[in-house]
Amino acid sequence: AGHDPSLSVTVELSNEIWNSVFPVNGWMDAEAGRKGISFREEVASQIQLLFDVAEDVFAGPDAHRLRKYGGGFAADPTYLAGVLARLRPGTHVDAVGPAAYLGPRRADIDAWLTGATSSSCPNCPTPDDLIATADRTVDILRPQLARHADIARAWRNADGSHPRLELYEAGLNLKSIGRPWAAAAR
Repeated sequence: AGHDPSLSVTVELSNEIWNSVFPVNGWMDAEAGRKGISFREEVASQIQLLFDVAEDVFAGPDAHRLRKYGGGFAADPTYLAGVLARLRPGTHVDAVGPAAYLGPRRADIDAWLTGATSSSCPNCPTPDDLIATADRTVDILRPQLARHADIARAWRNADGSHPRLELYEAGLNLKSIGRPWAAAAR
């Protein structure tokens, strides 16, 4: 199926480069330091390299099959704007956007764990509490996604088009793995 000319391929450099949990973040940070440039400059240079190689591979009659994606950070739309600003002028970007997860925030988790022990969790949420927490996240994400949409509209490709706003991941994340509310989350 990968050779089917009706299919397209979307390339994105890594996942959540901004996230210090992932090794790519440490590598990018170390490379930026080694080169004496900013983190976002290093990220943009690596994205540019990927996009250039992908354009060479998907050249000629296959050029229309290539989609180039720029991943953002929902909590900090300036991250995506800063990376895009450091791409080479004329770089075509087909889509941009962050991940959008619904679930508890740090303050919720801290409150739930207050007074918790290995055998008791007096403040742990019920299934309904978990859904309500996730539902409240919509109001937090709405302006962040709107700012990402503004960034997509502000980027102009050489052909006059703008990248689409697309979420690269989304869903419910109740942050319950290894937590006392895991049963409620299930």
